[in-house]
Amino acid sequence: WLRSEYGDLDTLNRTWNTRYSDWEDVMPDRGTRQSPCAVNIAWAYYMDNVQIPRVLRARAEALRDADPLHRPVFAHKAAPTIGAGQDWTYARCQDFLGSSCYPAWSPFQPWDDRPTPVDEAAYHHASLLAEMYSVALQYDYLRSCQAPGKPVWAAEFQGGPVNTGLHKGRVPSAEDLRRWVLTAVGSGVTALSFWVTRAEIMAGETNGFSLLDSTGDTTSRFEEASRLGQLLNTHPDLFGQPTWPGAPVALLVDEWNWQLERLLDLPGQLPYSVRGWHRLLWEAGIPVDFLEARHLQETDLSRYPALVWPFPLSASEDLVQTLSAYVAAGGNLISEACPGRLSRQAFASRGELSPAARELFGVEHAGLVMVSEPERPHRWLPRERTWGEFAPPAFLRGTGLLDGQQARADFYLETFTCRGCEPCLLAGDAVAGTVRQVGSGRAWLLGTLLGHSGTAYREEHTPAFVRALLARSGVSPAHPGRLLLRKRVTPAVEAWLFTNPLPVAVTEQVHVA
Repeated sequence: WLRSEYGDLDTLNRTWNTRYSDWEDVMPDRGTRQSPCAVNIAWAYYMDNVQIPRVLRARAEALRDADPLHRPVFAHKAAPTIGAGQDWTYARCQDFLGSSCYPAWSPFQPWDDRPTPVDEAAYHHASLLAEMYSVALQYDYLRSCQAPGKPVWAAEFQGGPVNTGLHKGRVPSAEDLRRWVLTAVGSGVTALSFWVTRAEIMAGETNGFSLLDSTGDTTSRFEEASRLGQLLNTHPDLFGQPTWPGAPVALLVDEWNWQLERLLDLPGQLPYSVRGWHRLLWEAGIPVDFLEARHLQETDLSRYPALVWPFPLSASEDLVQTLSAYVAAGGNLISEACPGRLSRQAFASRGELSPAARELFGVEHAGLVMVSEPERPHRWLPRERTWGEFAPPAFLRGTGLLDGQQARADFYLETFTCRGCEPCLLAGDAVAGTVRQVGSGRAWLLGTLLGHSGTAYREEHTPAFVRALLARSGVSPAHPGRLLLRKRVTPAVEAWLFTNPLPVAVTEQVHVA
């Protein structure tokens, strides 16, 4: 594989800054902790994107050869790998890719805000909202991974209480199932299979997960699943086909960046920021797609007024050039801190930004510091080795096109010197965010990991900042009120799915012209 990638050993050595004398010498670290260097990144990439796909393709081919009816073959994952690009690879190894979905199993991550059970009403509302949001994230991601026009399968959907050992979760109500199913439909799901009908008998999941109980012929959740299925199947052309109408915003992920970041001492920062951006957009009522850097040629980027680039620590010059062309043609690229600080082979860029990124954003790097969190103990920051390593908690102040806005600084605070751009965020007197006109589009550079505020230390300023930034980029919510709107669309008919994310009833006008 390395020979096919690099051609000859001399090219590999020059690219990796190594001195291998023979191909047989090229080996990854064999310890439990691999250092973030070129050979280990390439090995991890190879295993996830070459070797596993090779096995998937062989299995799919074996099934096709043995099936006289020539039925489609799909593979199934527990969940998409948020922030990574490997699921785009897996979805193309057979006809399409499906995934499980258990909304009440783990809707919160350890860094998330989570009201205590003592505040019962707030705890219940936050939990129900997190369950719905996790469904939307999972199937927005899975839908985006598929090759164009392919189905989106909720291949193992929660039908009853989560049960692991003797730890039994709450029994879902009919209302829970309705929220979960319609949220999945709003994210483009074309088929849904519940796990399972009759209660589990295996010891590890005893009496869990099912639409029915251990005995008996019906439950309220079973009846609701039946009702929803019959309702959705009255419009198979709309709900049983890939009729997602597209989104005005896409979140950009890069498999090479994900592989490098997971080897660095940055556990979870990239997927957390991706997840937080998705929630900020979901709660703003803005539908979202995901794009993978290696598959950009499959997509007409001009259909997106805005692309968001979470924590692009490692970026190839070719990718930045592709994004520069997108901006020059009229798009808005919104990048978090540190674009191209490291090369794909894990070498530091002189100047602390990639040359192509410096040119695109019209900046020079001025400084970089970790930002302390507003609460202790910290959720994601390492322990300070000595005093003075972290900047105090801070809100960045909008200026220029974003005057009057504020946004919390999370994890990193990067500052810049303008070289052809304009400030849009300030940290005191330092420039912490910039915007540059490139052709008929704009390149925005935010000197922090703004996505973290989508699910942690939540407050009103950062979501308002995101809405203002997207408005400046030509993006508005699908519905102008507090209700969230998702659509499924054919030339003949549309389905509009509304979500009330608030803990109180909402009455609004809906314009259907």
